[in-house]
Amino acid sequence: IYLGDKDNAPTLTGTTVTGTPADGGDNLYIGNNTSNIRTFNGRMRDIKIEKRIWSTEEIQNEWKNSKK
Repeated sequence: IYLGDKDNAPTLTGTTVTGTPADGGDNLYIGNNTSNIRTFNGRMRDIKIEKRIWSTEEIQNEWKNSKK
C-alpha cells in the first residue's frame, strides 16, 4: 500500500500482500483495519484499483500529474 496526500508524494508503507483473498478470508480494508482502530476521517479521492503492480516511480509520477 502506498500512502500520500496533496502535499506529500506517495511512499510505500506496510508489507506487501499478494494473492487473492479466499471467501471468508482476509480482505483489503480501505479507511480502517480489521480491529476498527485506524479509522480514516475524511474523503479519499482518486482511488484506483489496477490489475498490475505499479513501481514507486509510476505511482509518484501519477501523483505529480494529478496535481496539474
